[in-house]
Amino acid sequence: MKKFFLFILICLSAGYALAEKPNPLISHFIENSQANFKEGVLSQATFANQQNTLDLLRTDQLDQITFPVLESDMIFTRDYFQDHGEIKTWRGIDRATNASMLLTVGKAGFFGHIIYQGHQFIIEPGFDFGTSVFAEVDPSQNIPAAKCEAIPDYDQVEQLLATEKPANHVRKAASAEVDCQPGEVIDVMILYTKGFAELRGDNTMARIQNYVDVANESYINSAIDTQLHLVHTLEVDYPDYTPDPSGGDASSIGIALMDLTYLQGNYKPGLFDNIEALRDQYGADQVTLINKVTTGEISGSGITCGLAWLITRNNISSGARISYAVIEDGTICGSDVITYAHEVGHNMGCAHDRNTTQLQDGSGGKFPYSYGYQDPPNQFVTVMAYAHTCPGTCFYINHFSNPEVNYEGAPTGVDHTDPDNSADNARTINETRNLMGQYRTKVRGTLHDYYYVIPEVLFEQGMTTDIHIINTTSTGKADIDLFAFSEDGKQLNPNAVNLSVPSNGKVSFDFSTVFDSLSSQVKWIQVGSPRPLHVFAEFHSNRVRSAFWASDKTSYSAYVPHVAKNTAQFETVVANANATGKIATVQLDPEPFGDVQDLGYSGCSYGKSSGTAVDYFGYDVELVDWALIKSTDQTVAAMEYFSYLPEKEKVASLGLNQNKTNTLRFLHVATDTANFWTGLVYINVSNSTIEATERFFAADGTEIHSETKTLIRGQKVVFIFDQDNTTPEGTAWIEISAANPALVGYELFGSANGSPHQFFSGFQGSMNTGSKLDYPIVVSDNVNWTGIVALNLGDTAGSITFKGRDKNGDIVESYTEENVQPHVKIVKTAESMFSSDKLHDIVWIQADTTASKWSGFVIWGDKTETRHQLSGLGAVVYD
Repeated sequence: MKKFFLFILICLSAGYALAEKPNPLISHFIENSQANFKEGVLSQATFANQQNTLDLLRTDQLDQITFPVLESDMIFTRDYFQDHGEIKTWRGIDRATNASMLLTVGKAGFFGHIIYQGHQFIIEPGFDFGTSVFAEVDPSQNIPAAKCEAIPDYDQVEQLLATEKPANHVRKAASAEVDCQPGEVIDVMILYTKGFAELRGDNTMARIQNYVDVANESYINSAIDTQLHLVHTLEVDYPDYTPDPSGGDASSIGIALMDLTYLQGNYKPGLFDNIEALRDQYGADQVTLINKVTTGEISGSGITCGLAWLITRNNISSGARISYAVIEDGTICGSDVITYAHEVGHNMGCAHDRNTTQLQDGSGGKFPYSYGYQDPPNQFVTVMAYAHTCPGTCFYINHFSNPEVNYEGAPTGVDHTDPDNSADNARTINETRNLMGQYRTKVRGTLHDYYYVIPEVLFEQGMTTDIHIINTTSTGKADIDLFAFSEDGKQLNPNAVNLSVPSNGKVSFDFSTVFDSLSSQVKWIQVGSPRPLHVFAEFHSNRVRSAFWASDKTSYSAYVPHVAKNTAQFETVVANANATGKIATVQLDPEPFGDVQDLGYSGCSYGKSSGTAVDYFGYDVELVDWALIKSTDQTVAAMEYFSYLPEKEKVASLGLNQNKTNTLRFLHVATDTANFWTGLVYINVSNSTIEATERFFAADGTEIHSETKTLIRGQKVVFIFDQDNTTPEGTAWIEISAANPALVGYELFGSANGSPHQFFSGFQGSMNTGSKLDYPIVVSDNVNWTGIVALNLGDTAGSITFKGRDKNGDIVESYTEENVQPHVKIVKTAESMFSSDKLHDIVWIQADTTASKWSGFVIWGDKTETRHQLSGLGAVVYD
């Protein structure tokens, strides 16, 4: 056995101190002639893991890995790092040789893969706990499918499907109008047997992800514009070796594929009957079963390590129904980690190389050029080709055939126009990926009936995002799941972050405490529950608090009422997330002038766009008063926030929606203009001229002034209340009414110009009234205060009782205001309503009223000598 004296060195980016000598991740390899880990390898050795090995590989700070291969030191520089939650993927390129190293790191071990100059190396966790194995693969012994004749084709399966029940699935709609392709991501589901789980132990999920990682690397190497995304895994009660029930020598894996596709039930009839439903549930475009196979479990002359349906016709509209594969993993199969990529390639219409295909039945794949490639002079074969039919000794490279991509100076395919020799599986997959990517509607995140979207998450320069969730029901706890998404629609945590909130209880947390190392990648968050919730988010730093309501549904549009024209002093950011699997055209339409702008990734499934008004409108922003986000489907979940420049330490946020009303109320006008200013804006968003009546009220309910204005389509009206303008003097709140729903509005308030304080906040104008009000937050202690405002908007007097609840949902203390007259505004601090010994337990307030109709809001901030933080939300009102 060849000895391996290898070690891995790392270069770390800022945040990790470097020792004088590089610290080896793996200090030594221990040769073990009794390892007996793999068959089909030229040589192997085991080594003991060190704790810091996994710890360092899990970080996204690892920039380089030095790995001596064949007596040559290679320095692999990070190409990408992917965080799948508990499992991480690291890929690096040695710039001198262009060799690549792929690592999939699990909680108990890691898998590695290197191909270089005719040698394929693998690193895997050993079957003995705490060890890993380094091995060189024997290219002559690794065949994805040794029993070539077992591979079925589409013609065969079509006849078998003729008597089957129709597939019950939903196809996602494609759109040529958007700049995103549905097949850029193909969602896959992987099933695995109990035997495979027992064999791999704590490394089961890492092994599954490793198969997906190797396939994705092959697409990158081959200039294929797609990636596989693992959406679900499931252990199944299926044997690892299935004998032929007829007593013949049929392939075990062939029976498994037939059972998986439920064309015949040899082992457990009906076992896989729910797989199509699971595909619908998780949006899985393709499904693979992994079996375990080890020495002593097989008989006969060969073993098939993988099998899949091969698409051979030009019309593959029903290919979704047979997008299935089976692979084997263990001491016999699994050394060649490209098996999974090979079998999924068959589902995409890729055939073997021409030599192997002729040895089978002579049929090809999807197109005349859909062949793998063998290159005997350079001794390599591509993913879909066979090494054992290659003249001479050939090794596998992790490339699909592509004449436009070279491997060590040699082309990896033959041009598709060559009628006799063409080999271009990359072109095949680039043609079929969109069809495969549409086999199922993309389903990401929660499957609960109630879901809420936080379309913007900040995590930079001391700023983070807090999430607040209230279970509004009194009949039981709410189970909650959280999912995080990237800008381009990737679900970052494969498994939900699970929480439970008791009846009327509340949970609050910094999002980075639950998403941990994923936090820097998170661009928007989905909250799901079987029960209705109140959900809001708050940008939070030592100088900023800025809250906004999460979207409680997706819509066709959302009004963006504020666009700051003074771009030297203010920045406006608009964020929109497509919280669905749909593809749509999503645009930002400025009013009254300007060009309509596309909103990028938010037109793609689960994608998100975020940009400043200047990014979208350029110099034309000076012409824009407000804007409308509009979509061709029900995909919009949006918010906006605006900041003072350059420090961005004064921030106001608004959750956006498509609501408009005929009665709009501004509940807060600061009468203390020495310390506060208030800005109020309302807009006629209808397509016609309207008459709008403005009514100004004092805090005691007295109507101070009223007037009616004519507003043309899209017109915007602004009120400023500060030291220079208090007209009408004494105004505490304002009501705007029109004959038809045409009004949208918001209000901003902040510290007065010249004041030592530096705070800024805002919330949407009030459109609703009710007999119950939920104030979602109370923060009152030595450095924070909370203000509660309620207005009796009806025509009769009434009482209101404020019930302070703790995080468990229990009522801590109540406070009642009796005989509140019509149009009267109540302003209280939490300290004035509840006793000091109980106030610290109160986290939100629920208010009940008698008679009349009410509305209100909550405002909170710091009470330090120089105040910086101020945040506000309208109360949730209902009957």
